[in-house]
Amino acid sequence: HGYPDPTAGATGSNVFGVNLQGDYTPTYGGPYYLTLGPLDFSGGAGGTLKFQRWLNSDYFPYVRNTIDASADGSNWVNVWTAGTTVMRENAWTLRSYDLPAVIDEQPTVYIRWGYQIGVGAWAYSGWNIDDVEVWAFAPPTTDCNGNGVADWIDIAGGTCADDNTNAVPDVCEKLAGDLNCDGGVGFGDINPFVLL
Repeated sequence: HGYPDPTAGATGSNVFGVNLQGDYTPTYGGPYYLTLGPLDFSGGAGGTLKFQRWLNSDYFPYVRNTIDASADGSNWVNVWTAGTTVMRENAWTLRSYDLPAVIDEQPTVYIRWGYQIGVGAWAYSGWNIDDVEVWAFAPPTTDCNGNGVADWIDIAGGTCADDNTNAVPDVCEKLAGDLNCDGGVGFGDINPFVLL
């Protein structure tokens, strides 16, 4: 049913797939997973999963297709579920999903693609995945004057006098409102302001 597997990857010739020579077996079983990781998200937040997908599958309750994320490889949070829609793709399509906050700044992050076959499923070609990218961003800083504390002085653009101890960096004439420390005041300073 649906469309056959691709004859090549979205980029190059390699691809991850359930059965690159045909359909998944419609026999009750699973769940089965392709797992990526561990990835180090230390210092990273606001993650996004991007990949090329070619998916053909029966719908729930006959087949359950999922994407999950975990901060430890044991406790999983669902990112996406196909639901009650038959999946029929005959071309590579770029997919992008926000990753859950539970993996923010964690040193052992895992992401998995899964499927589970229920009773009465019809055979389809299943998952095909290529060009996987995982993005995370460093949280914005609000301690622009380098005194180790995010406080009102960072908003006001205050300066640190030379304390002659070299324990605290000396910062002079910081621009008021430059909360992302990029040397200017703009839209990039809004989120650090809210955090502060």
